[in-house]
Amino acid sequence: MTAPLALSPDDQPRGLPADVEHLLILAFAEQTNRSFCRYDRPYTPTLETMPDELELRPQPLPTPEDWERAVERVTTIFGVPWTGSLTAANVVHLAGKLQIEAQSGRKAYGLLPEVLLAGGRHLGIADKAMQCTVRYRTAAAVAALLHDLEGQEPAAALTLLAHTKLDTSAAAMRQGMLSAAAVTTVLAQADWDLYDAVARLTDSRQAEAQALLRDISETLQADEYVVPLVPVLTDAKQRAIRLLAAPLIPTPSPPPPPPWRDGVGAGPSGPSPVKGEVAKRSRKTTWQTVDAGQGDLLDVADWDALAARVQAQLQQNPALRLSLTWSLVREETQ
Repeated sequence: MTAPLALSPDDQPRGLPADVEHLLILAFAEQTNRSFCRYDRPYTPTLETMPDELELRPQPLPTPEDWERAVERVTTIFGVPWTGSLTAANVVHLAGKLQIEAQSGRKAYGLLPEVLLAGGRHLGIADKAMQCTVRYRTAAAVAALLHDLEGQEPAAALTLLAHTKLDTSAAAMRQGMLSAAAVTTVLAQADWDLYDAVARLTDSRQAEAQALLRDISETLQADEYVVPLVPVLTDAKQRAIRLLAAPLIPTPSPPPPPPWRDGVGAGPSGPSPVKGEVAKRSRKTTWQTVDAGQGDLLDVADWDALAARVQAQLQQNPALRLSLTWSLVREETQ
């Protein structure tokens, strides 16, 4: 039996250096439109990092026209700058960036269309009418695009983006994505009971109340790219509180009758009061009504709105006092 040959100390492993091997593999992948996968997931190797578990797979490419449009929209809608040419590696790399932005957008945009409809209902805007507004159309277009991109292969994702119909504009969709989380939060936390109380004002504050509600309604329907919603709703809440706390403009009382000048007395009822009595009367405390109202068969929501209005007035002016008469009634069927 022949003994195995032993390697001498001078023998060295044969083959190309690792960085040269990596360069050849990368060049072959680019020339043959192949992409790298590791454990069935896209992977981008480098000259320094190329694990043995990598697998080269044929990579479908979008058409040159679709590639150019997709690159433009990735930048204008998702904020990802890109200047690379159409290669298999670039398709995988750009699609990966697109999916990262889309996943982040889905978290922020998940509830936005529904909270827009809910806000419209509070302001008396029907769902069908709200769905025709520019703000809702932009939100619905972005939400649909983010949903359709989920799970798409790289070439398919870029092709889908290139052919997506922009219901408003790419700039509007980009602004919508940037502000989606803040808009969703401010609408979900809006104090609609406060605005309901403003809507019920019928006194001297009615004109200002209607102007406030009109500002909110117009902003809710306008595109976020044109009129940002968060600062308008933040300001509207403060305006509503000040409006509910503002005292009523009292109706002027009729002037007293003029005194008699015949020396007999100060009026038809008798003689003039002496000076001491006038001074005593002037020191008497009187209470002037600055606001009043009444309600009948109020439910919990009505009471909360009324209480918020009264509380705002008391906080605004510590000199005010509340006179209250109330009763709880229950409906009974005979």
